[in-house]
Amino acid sequence: MVFVGLAWSLVLVVAGWKAAMWASPPALLPGPAVVLGGLTMIAMGQFVFAALVCGRMFPGAARAVAAWELVCGAAFIALGIATAAAAALGATR
Repeated sequence: MVFVGLAWSLVLVVAGWKAAMWASPPALLPGPAVVLGGLTMIAMGQFVFAALVCGRMFPGAARAVAAWELVCGAAFIALGIATAAAAALGATR
């Protein structure tokens, strides 16, 4: 399960970084929505890593891992809302 979580988080972080750094706006979403979506994917990757990999590799660090999961989860929710708002409002660069 650790290797699945590691691969999953790596794919999310790399894809999010690619979307956030090289955002060429597709026809469906404006540019800022693509960047915010990329940042959301990075936060999701960090959350998956903290929940699936760190939680199993370091069971004695339960408080630190739980706190990091809370921070990443809050960032994921906030960035998800910002992405939806930018897509709905049609924000442009």
